[in-house]
Amino acid sequence: MNSKRSLAVFTQELARRALIHPGRNVPAPDMGTGEREMAWMADEYRRICSSDAINQNACTTGKPAACVVVAQP
Repeated sequence: MNSKRSLAVFTQELARRALIHPGRNVPAPDMGTGEREMAWMADEYRRICSSDAINQNACTTGKPAACVVVAQP
């Protein structure tokens, strides 16, 4: 991925088409991507999808632990 902006647009398209979902299709890092890109995707998913913290945390794998959102009681 070249930039956070292009990854945000890509993530939005995946979410619109229901191709990224915590219970069905969870992206993982691949060649050329890593923790940073997975964190970007998770952040974008949180921004555009109204779901609970558990699903927001489960939308991607390979992100740094610091990106995990703690559920509020």
